[in-house]
Amino acid sequence: MLVKKLFNLIVMAVIIAPAVNINLAQESSDPYTACYRLHQNEPAETADVTKIRFDLYCKGNVTLWILDEENKVVEELISGDMEEGQYAVYCEISRAMLEGDCLCRIQFDGKSREMKLQLSK
Repeated sequence: MLVKKLFNLIVMAVIIAPAVNINLAQESSDPYTACYRLHQNEPAETADVTKIRFDLYCKGNVTLWILDEENKVVEELISGDMEEGQYAVYCEISRAMLEGDCLCRIQFDGKSREMKLQLSK
């Protein structure tokens, strides 16, 4: 389990099901869905934590960031080589995150996608 604290964010990466054979990737020719998928964040057990899930359909280099409304990195949650599987990251919601629109960006082997975080104010 990875735990780090920076900028008043507590981040924990938890492997939900490592090395799961996920065949959804073969149903699409889009390179995005062929290698990884970022899910919409969802509330965790406590109100001040959000859960960000992503799936990897093949092994690769993954970086996951939280960005502010100006596209500046607030926090790097994960960075490094990862095996295929389903993953979840729990992130403490800071006051700064609630004051503006935040994005979650995932990068897999140089290709990235973003999703707006849905946070309760």
